[in-house]
Amino acid sequence: MHESQDRQDELDFMTVEEAARILRLSPKTVRAWLGQGRLHGFKLTPKVWRIRREDFQAFATAQAEEMYEVVGQDALGWLEYAKTLKLSADLILEALTRDLPQPQVLPGVRERKLAYVRSFMLLTGLAFENLIKGIFIARNPKLVDRKKLDAKQWLAVRKGHGISTLTNQVTSLNPAELNLLTRLEEYLIWAGRYPIPMNSTQYFQTMMSNKLSADPQELREFNTKDPELINSLFERLSAILESAWDQQASS
Repeated sequence: MHESQDRQDELDFMTVEEAARILRLSPKTVRAWLGQGRLHGFKLTPKVWRIRREDFQAFATAQAEEMYEVVGQDALGWLEYAKTLKLSADLILEALTRDLPQPQVLPGVRERKLAYVRSFMLLTGLAFENLIKGIFIARNPKLVDRKKLDAKQWLAVRKGHGISTLTNQVTSLNPAELNLLTRLEEYLIWAGRYPIPMNSTQYFQTMMSNKLSADPQELREFNTKDPELINSLFERLSAILESAWDQQASS
């Protein structure tokens, strides 16, 4: 009898986490809406909410355009997306770490290393791109309205992928962090997706840019120190985003 009632409750009611997943929002945002009465629900305990499915359906249907705006303005949703991309990159890093000591003359080792490095750098670059843009959203939610995302500021910098320049606009970077983001940019724009960029000039600059400095380094390169630097910078930027979100939420 209890099992039958539990199954019926699952059909009739939703958890905060399920609603957040469908709306592509953070659970924290959904809880805030429930507390404000914007979304109807009721509490099972002081911390546990339930939402009637028919109420949720009516809410989502009536607010299609508003939902675009709400999802886009939810900086914590951008952060969550960044974290899932970084998690994917970290899983690839585990495989890369296992293969790094292996000699490249062994069958398949070189191909695996290339695959792991390209995928890791591309996904990490996408994680930072979402995180950095989430900071812009947290500081100015009006970049998103019911019709569109105002991405002019982003598109002006390497067609929206200039994460080193965009990050410098929200926080100061040390030389190692700047070098990391500059390398990730190359994987975002082409090196993680294609064998060549759009023109030979860019290809030459990618190879030679840092070779002309005191610390030569190709821009298409993975450094064994990168993961530690990635984690520390990602954590710092996440804190900046959360602080900006808290300020907006309390204003």
